[in-house]
Amino acid sequence: MQGLIPAVPFVIGFVGMTGVGKTTTVYGLNKLVSQMGYNTLHLDAETEAVQRKRTFEMIGGANANWHLARMESRQFMVGFDRQLNVDSANELVNACKQLNARMLTLDPLNLFWPVSNEDDNATADVQMDHLRRLALRAGVIILLPLNTGKNQEHESVYLSRGASARADRFQMAVNVTDPKLPMAVGIRRLDIAKSRWSNQGKAVHVNISMGVELQVVK
Repeated sequence: MQGLIPAVPFVIGFVGMTGVGKTTTVYGLNKLVSQMGYNTLHLDAETEAVQRKRTFEMIGGANANWHLARMESRQFMVGFDRQLNVDSANELVNACKQLNARMLTLDPLNLFWPVSNEDDNATADVQMDHLRRLALRAGVIILLPLNTGKNQEHESVYLSRGASARADRFQMAVNVTDPKLPMAVGIRRLDIAKSRWSNQGKAVHVNISMGVELQVVK
């Protein structure tokens, strides 16, 4: 785990197909970071309350360092190609600082910052510039779960859909896949496809059926 989470403010794209288990894995990563003694602020804008509680309990989320919330009535970020809402961004920075958070999860990015055209590189540049500044101001790692493109029959390093500028500006890109290992239901592989830290090329297997347990891939 120490080799997967950077020691400095980073923006991480956490990318996988719909239904591959990104949300469950993200819950597990928040648990693991909290068990390392760090605070996490985990904003889940998508999962319904009953399922969110069930996943939290299944993974064993009774940890004072893991702060899980659903944004019911507002967004910290405002989209449709407009820039970051400064007041809301300040509120988010303050929340991270008050918690002394090490990691901030915005799940999913498109609900926190919706855009009219996710394929537009100029819009993606604006998003990523603000998110990287947000990470620096708050002193956190920002984890952004994203969906893959429809066509995965290619050799692209980063699997995220939409504008190429978004993936290019990640300081780390983690691809989440189902390795379809025999007799290993619930195992997912996390590949660090890109990193400006020292961990590029690292990979781990996680077991999302029994909470998340890391197993180093040799």
